[in-house]
Amino acid sequence: MSYSQVKHQPSKSGIQAADDHRHADDDAGVCSSICAALLTIVSALLVMITFPFSLFFCFKVVNEFERAVIFRLGRLVEGNPKGPGMFFILPCIDQYVKIDLRTQSFDVPPQEVGGAVDGRYQS
Repeated sequence: MSYSQVKHQPSKSGIQAADDHRHADDDAGVCSSICAALLTIVSALLVMITFPFSLFFCFKVVNEFERAVIFRLGRLVEGNPKGPGMFFILPCIDQYVKIDLRTQSFDVPPQEVGGAVDGRYQS
């Protein structure tokens, strides 16, 4: 293309450019969801193949005062936090974080109170 051809082409508006960018993000999202589904199937097959031994790695227990937040491939799994009780995770693709719901208290050492007296600061 010559300069004169480029000069006379209409430029894309901001809406059209954003729309093109959104389609590119949709394509990346489809690819990542396909990869996530494939990895989930492979992990489930590994659990089935190693069934008696995999039970020790798949079932987790949280106490009455704890909840477990599950992440699959680094993203939050839909639904509420799991617990109390037993829940199932797929090894290699799921991670969980235990959240303690108990109230914690801390001892705060006493501090001196400083303030202004007669317009002058005293500590």
